[in-house]
Amino acid sequence: MNTKAIFSIIIIFLAGLFAYVFVVPFKEIAVDNVSERLTSLESAYNQATQQLTLKSLRLKKSQMQDSDIIFLQKFFPEKLHASLFVYNLVQFATQSRLNVKGIQYTVIDDQLNKQNKKLLVELTIQARYEDFLAWLNKVEKSDTLIDVNSISASKRNLNDEFITFSVKMYAYGVKID
Repeated sequence: MNTKAIFSIIIIFLAGLFAYVFVVPFKEIAVDNVSERLTSLESAYNQATQQLTLKSLRLKKSQMQDSDIIFLQKFFPEKLHASLFVYNLVQFATQSRLNVKGIQYTVIDDQLNKQNKKLLVELTIQARYEDFLAWLNKVEKSDTLIDVNSISASKRNLNDEFITFSVKMYAYGVKID
């Protein structure tokens, strides 16, 4: 065999051995470190976002009139069980001239802080726009911290004064039963 061919084969073998011994383990360690760092950054970002949401909700509550606060405390006391919270939310909607067509609620565990669980409440409501807006403004300012995540609306026909609303909201600090 040719000396150059043998030397080339030895160089290729040594390069492969070097990659296998040094590069592959380093790559695995580096990828694991980056992955762990990304996970911790995501957790910190989620926690900061939640804290910002809670602060903005508290600010909204501080801007309420005393008469509205007294009225809302009847339906949403500070410490409330999940099922009672949803029941009171529906009763409050009914007294506000809203027709509740559907209710669904789910407990969501917070991965960062096991003590603070969120309650996801999804409602389908049929009402006049003005009644719905008045109800929603009062609900957002209740003692229970509520974050309205999304609202969608639809009408059967343009002449109908009633609109079907789908509301998705999160309640914080509600005792989960």
